Amino acid sequence: MANKEKVLAADKALGETVNTLIFRTRSTRRELAEKLNVVPPVMGRKLRGEIGWSLQDLYLTAAFFNLNPGSLLPVATDDDMTQYQPALDALLASIPSPSTGKASQKYTAGDLNPEPAD
Repeated sequence: MANKEKVLAADKALGETVNTLIFRTRSTRRELAEKLNVVPPVMGRKLRGEIGWSLQDLYLTAAFFNLNPGSLLPVATDDDMTQYQPALDALLASIPSPSTGKASQKYTAGDLNPEPAD
């Protein structure tokens, strides 16, 4: 697999994570686009993995959601680092569900071992 495909796979996984966070926090793509100083169509392309995420995008996105930037990074699922899984498990456990309004775990950004919520 070419390097460009590896990057796009990672960008797509990051986009999926961010898109899910937008939904779970009841934010909008437009609000995040404003934070990243891009127009909404560009934000949509980033979320679909069609346009790469810069380091600045990562930091601004993390600040938008009040998270550690590292907590947004996708996880490689193979030794060649060509396939990535969105970093959703710990993040989603820490964000209240739109249907219940409750998080399933306490989570602070960067915490690898979240505790069950009280």
